[in-house]
Amino acid sequence: MKSISIKPLIVDLKDYAVISVEATLHDAIQILEESHERFFKAIHVHGGNRYKHRAVLVADQKDRIVGKLNQYDMIKGLEPRYDEIGDDSRLSRFGITRSFMHDQMRLFGLWQSPLSHICRKASSIKVRHIMRPMTPDCIISEDTALDEVIHRFIVYKRQLLLVNRGEETIGVVRLTDIFVEVCLTIKSCGLG
Repeated sequence: MKSISIKPLIVDLKDYAVISVEATLHDAIQILEESHERFFKAIHVHGGNRYKHRAVLVADQKDRIVGKLNQYDMIKGLEPRYDEIGDDSRLSRFGITRSFMHDQMRLFGLWQSPLSHICRKASSIKVRHIMRPMTPDCIISEDTALDEVIHRFIVYKRQLLLVNRGEETIGVVRLTDIFVEVCLTIKSCGLG
């Protein structure tokens, strides 16, 4: 793939949902919903077919982006006992049975509290406890070529990457937008 700039695909940081590391899960959900409303208004006014945001970026006291919180993290965060299980990311590769999943729920007491307690939980859980930290593999320069960005998405299994200009985060590039760009390139080949 020839070297293509990612600059047109960068979502400006001011257009993305950002929340303080000290905020609650309830706050994060509200910010994400407000982001969706702004997004749909912008699409209606300006046109286009970009995907809505599925995550909230988390900023520290100096407004540096230090983490992100996606839909999976928000739901998992409502049940803190998942932390007792340990790293569950590798379990799915082993063909877990329904019986094992049910036993695991019982053994760890997962989702034993009624969902009616969800409001209390969401307002007491701090974002800093459930966010995914942004590691160096999540950060790229605004001058990074599209082929390297695609490589990072695949190797590191990310949904978004932070885009920096020097040391300052200026935006994000999302896998969904990269996918659309790849599809448009394939469709423009004129094959088939």
